[in-house]
Amino acid sequence: MRPGDKFSIVNSDKTSFDDATFSKLYLPILGKTSCMLYQLLRVTSSGKMSNLMEYLNVGQRQLEHAFDKLRAISLLHIYDCHSDFQFLLRSPRNFEDFLADDLLVQLLVKKIGKENVANFLSTNEIEGNELKVRFSDVFMSDLQEEFTESPAMHQTSDFDLMSFKSLMAQRKYAFSDENKDILHLYSMSEKFGLDWYGLFKLAEATANADRTLNTDAMIRRYIADNEKKPELKTQAAAELAQVAKSASPQDFLTQLKRQVGGFVSQDEMKLLSNFSKQKMTPEVQNVLIHYTLIREKNPTLTPAFVNKIANDWLRNGITTAEAAIAHIEEFDKKAKKISSAGRKKTVKAEPAWSNPDYNETATDEEVAAFKKELEAMGKGG
Repeated sequence: MRPGDKFSIVNSDKTSFDDATFSKLYLPILGKTSCMLYQLLRVTSSGKMSNLMEYLNVGQRQLEHAFDKLRAISLLHIYDCHSDFQFLLRSPRNFEDFLADDLLVQLLVKKIGKENVANFLSTNEIEGNELKVRFSDVFMSDLQEEFTESPAMHQTSDFDLMSFKSLMAQRKYAFSDENKDILHLYSMSEKFGLDWYGLFKLAEATANADRTLNTDAMIRRYIADNEKKPELKTQAAAELAQVAKSASPQDFLTQLKRQVGGFVSQDEMKLLSNFSKQKMTPEVQNVLIHYTLIREKNPTLTPAFVNKIANDWLRNGITTAEAAIAHIEEFDKKAKKISSAGRKKTVKAEPAWSNPDYNETATDEEVAAFKKELEAMGKGG
């Protein structure tokens, strides 16, 4: 940096600042010149390096050292644009956040000693049990029905939005509705105990075709992946479940149509879109597609056929490919029983004597009784 170099502040007057915290905690670490430089930058929009030197009454080397201190503890970011620098200021941490950072605490101990830092850390004893409430319970009531079904519930959140956004930009993903999506992400992180990367992988697997996030699909996928799945009886069923999880319904339908020699119609795409709106998971949609085209040999997905099945599966809470396949197997088992019972004819019992091989042997009592009947008939005659 040279005295004639220009600078500009990209977020001038957009930082928060608590003078008491800055003086007690940052001043011992940064020193007077760096603290004065930071406060000067907060009220400056642009200028030359020489202006800063004149205000602070320091030379170039002292100014650069003050910059280094601010940058080292992330209060300032500097971007070199060839003799024209851009400065991005960061707000100092509040009292509690500063003392929660072990590195900053150790730097402070080095400057003012353990005892003085201990005085900052000590708090009066509080009696009683804290009454806690979760963010998602209060502000995300629209997700409660979904989360109630979740097999895994966690109390804490470890969500780094900046890292999440950075990877989104790198992989060319975008928010569908930024405000809604971010609130859902924080709530899912808290409820499911996922960090930002775990949530990103979930978002990546459930993104819409236009590479926008689908947080509703993320919730359904997480619940489906973590609920207990029925054991499938055959290797073919297990392979179908695996394939159903690996593609979007649109791609799965297109691939099957190619195999059977057909094409995907607009009406079929509308059906898939409607299934998604009804919160049917992609893997369950894929099992339904396979059942309709391959198992039942229907040439297309017709509303009359697939809607009936889809409604039944949604009512039964089927969210995984395994559950859908098991449901089909159970349906087939019942259908075979009904069919088998219908084929059994009601046969009228024939008298034993109609059998050509019939041979009756009478008892002595039966013979005596028969003789009496004959005698009675003779007397009557």
